[in-house]
Amino acid sequence: MQKVLNNLISYQNEIVQLPYSNKDSAFELVWLARRVAGYIYDAALDEELKKEVPATVKKHANELAALSNTSGAKALKPHFETAKEAIAKSITQLIDQLNKTSSALLL
Repeated sequence: MQKVLNNLISYQNEIVQLPYSNKDSAFELVWLARRVAGYIYDAALDEELKKEVPATVKKHANELAALSNTSGAKALKPHFETAKEAIAKSITQLIDQLNKTSSALLL
């Protein structure tokens, strides 16, 4: 469980620190979000968490991917920031849930 938490924290930090410089930044965020979703699916977690969080992360990534193909680089930046915040928030919520679960197991 601790390894999963550490990896999720690492992914979250990577997402939060990802700067927007051009359309490639959006594609990098999409790729990273999909990698996180895949990691969560493969992790030894509760099935409910495996459905909810990856679906939310992938939803934001897919929306950003679609916008990346139709928007100019300047117009894409606010969408990039919104998606980045939403993805990081979803991961934060999962980390909080896992911390509560592991704390309850220790009691």
